[in-house]
Amino acid sequence: GSIIVGVEDETFARQGVGEDLMATYNVDKMRDQIAPFADPRVIFTKQIMEDRQGLSYVVIEVSSFDDIPVICARDGLDVQRGVIYYRSRARRPESARISNTADMRDVIEASIARRTRQLRRIGFTAEPGEQYDFDAELGGL
Repeated sequence: GSIIVGVEDETFARQGVGEDLMATYNVDKMRDQIAPFADPRVIFTKQIMEDRQGLSYVVIEVSSFDDIPVICARDGLDVQRGVIYYRSRARRPESARISNTADMRDVIEASIARRTRQLRRIGFTAEPGEQYDFDAELGGL
């Protein structure tokens, strides 16, 4: 997802970011600050963007996990160690704890799909195996 610094949370009013605040968004420092809280690491980029009115914004693009969901590695102000936070498509845009089987299924299926793509990229493919004959086991029931 995207985090846009310079837009008011509740009203979405554009305020922009001044040069002083913009300078505090150092990618290397941000990675160092986030690293203790995430296992595996969180992948993100930072951009400075400007709108038509000349206001500047810091845009942080947070990538989805590669193949293994990111687990919170440490307790913090609004995060808890051992929890997978998830951005549900069914709810408003917010990161929340996985709290039901539907959300967990989405995360597991995304993980499987990403890992399958990675394996295909390096040449691994699934070959159809011998099928078990369940009808024969049931003896014609």
